[in-house]
Amino acid sequence: MDLEQFAHCQAASWTELVWKSFVSERRALPSEWPGSIEQARFLIAICANRDLDAGDSERLVEIIQQRARTLRQEFRSLAGPVSPGARIIAARSPN
Repeated sequence: MDLEQFAHCQAASWTELVWKSFVSERRALPSEWPGSIEQARFLIAICANRDLDAGDSERLVEIIQQRARTLRQEFRSLAGPVSPGARIIAARSPN
């Protein structure tokens, strides 16, 4: 797997975890991506199973952050104006 593909996979997993935490806690979705640069660096540090030079590591951090922002926007557009908690409750309610 090349480094860029690795970063995209990490971003997708991270975005899904963050999304699920907001939905499960019935919190309003933030208007901006809530993940920090430090969190992205942590992901790279624990997930890369080889030594990366500082340039590659920072490039991966930027890719992860940008991809996570994009995915968050896509998830948010799918959720629409209704809060995620309301969607879960509606989905669980018998018709």
